[in-house]
Amino acid sequence: MFALLDSLDPHLRPVTPDFNDEKSVQLYEEHKKLVEEYCKVQEELVFMTQKHNQLLAEEAEDQQRQQNLKALQEEKESLMLARNLLLQQRERTENEQSGTPQNDWVIVSRGENNNN
Repeated sequence: MFALLDSLDPHLRPVTPDFNDEKSVQLYEEHKKLVEEYCKVQEELVFMTQKHNQLLAEEAEDQQRQQNLKALQEEKESLMLARNLLLQQRERTENEQSGTPQNDWVIVSRGENNNN
């Protein structure tokens, strides 16, 4: 306890009591209890500050992960679109090489359908 009292700023240290005066000893003991409580609160404050900083760092990491995920999703969509376009282009090229028309149009002459 004395090491704890010695670690305090001088203006926070309790004055040595007059051991012949019961009220002075009581006041000194009360001051010691307040010092203990003060130190506990200070330790908790340090712990909570560290925890707060840790949570902020985790939040920043999470935001970075989300941004990376979004960028990867956009890249995936772009690559899928490019793949589909290339597949369509390949299909058209294969159809042209095999002589199959590119479209599904059918040409019907009017003369064949007319019975005049």
